[in-house]
Amino acid sequence: MVNSGKLVPDETVNTMIRASLEKPECKNGYVLDGFPRAIVQARFLDEYVQSKDTSLDKVIVLEVPKEEIFRRAAGRRKQANRIDDKSDKSVADRLAAFLNQTKPAIDFFEDQGIVCRVDGTLTIPQVSARILRSLSMR
Repeated sequence: MVNSGKLVPDETVNTMIRASLEKPECKNGYVLDGFPRAIVQARFLDEYVQSKDTSLDKVIVLEVPKEEIFRRAAGRRKQANRIDDKSDKSVADRLAAFLNQTKPAIDFFEDQGIVCRVDGTLTIPQVSARILRSLSMR
């Protein structure tokens, strides 16, 4: 699936996330990277945290222009031979999946007022600082 730019089925991902969140090391909090990627996953996560009498603090969205996404993918293709960046088509498929599937999940959390957008074109230290600053603001 990753090779073709498609996402893993929601049910599979939700099962894996639930198993991870049930581990003792998540008892006092956790950071999820790249999840949720679809509205079904967003609703699952929302229901999960509510069932635990807790809530999500923030949803961080790294914003990167389409042109920069393709430029970075091309660089990874040359340097690291990443299979998920093997062609512009696989990158375009992932970007289309984001627009079709992930944007509604972001909108779901936007309606809850917990989305923080960060400019993903900044340097790694700048992005990290902005993420940390947004997490400290409740």
